[in-house]
Amino acid sequence: MSTLKSMRDLVLLLARGDLKSVEAVLSELKSKVASDRERGYLKALEGITLSLRKDSPNLYVRMVFGMDCRDIDREIETIRRNFLGKPAFLRDEFQEGFFTCILDFMEALSNNRRIRD
Repeated sequence: MSTLKSMRDLVLLLARGDLKSVEAVLSELKSKVASDRERGYLKALEGITLSLRKDSPNLYVRMVFGMDCRDIDREIETIRRNFLGKPAFLRDEFQEGFFTCILDFMEALSNNRRIRD
């Protein structure tokens, strides 16, 4: 299994609120990342994980976690338009991985909400 695939699986667990499972695997992944894109994805994954802890002051992730599907979808489109919509030469591989992880997390949250509702 590729490192990026493993990290995407962790994003799905995070969207379900399973912090313990993610934290158990996260440190193992640090030694397996090979590209700048994977490093960016991992950095965002670590940030989301830390932000979802109850004592975290990161308001953005906690705000997104509390949004309904429509609001999450609007936020996804804003990120796509403002970052991923820019020409490739204006962003690097690390940034690409970082924002891809955030989008994957938000899309997983939105999908989970649709299934629940």
